[in-house]
Amino acid sequence: MTTIRIALAEDQEIIREGLSRVLGDFLEFQIVASSRNGKELIEAIKEKEVDLVLLDEEMPEMNGLQTLSFLSQFHPNVKVIFLTIAESIQSLRRYLTHGAWTVLSKSVGIDVLVNAIRQVYTNKRFYHGLLTPEFLLEVNSESEEKESLLDKKNVLTEREAEIVVLICKGRSNGEMSLELSLSQRTVENHRMRISKKTQCRTTAELVVYAIKNNVYAI
Repeated sequence: MTTIRIALAEDQEIIREGLSRVLGDFLEFQIVASSRNGKELIEAIKEKEVDLVLLDEEMPEMNGLQTLSFLSQFHPNVKVIFLTIAESIQSLRRYLTHGAWTVLSKSVGIDVLVNAIRQVYTNKRFYHGLLTPEFLLEVNSESEEKESLLDKKNVLTEREAEIVVLICKGRSNGEMSLELSLSQRTVENHRMRISKKTQCRTTAELVVYAIKNNVYAI
């Protein structure tokens, strides 16, 4: 029997331990990591072999979307099932474009979750709720168009690339203003343009973007 190695990332202890116990009763599943947030999960994955992650949406320090972006970039072979409190078309589209294999409401029964794990592990999408084959095709088409536009039109200027590097290094707007001899308002304007060009809403997403596009190296 094939063993599916699963890592959990969930900040609520009662849910995290409940999932560990229930899934641990299945001989085919092995819970190899149980984390309270994305940072703990990433550290665990460095040390353990993981096939699939059950990822919570709302977590402290590093939330589900930030963690999903990181995993998609640096651990593309690890499949992610995203767990959310409330499904919506907007959130579903966001999680799929960031690399989730499927998105499930936390209200689903254990039988649905088990079937999702089995199917995703075999490289198959698991359709449930708002996620349908037609919707996935629509999302994939939008993503391809978006990537094409970014490649052609949204190249960072030299100054913007400088600011991205400083952001990745943890500099504040005030520190960048002094280092680059710019006003804070100018730095803020650059940051707004960078956010628009890269489609990155958080610093974590921008770091992933910068590394992926060779703007910044760790």
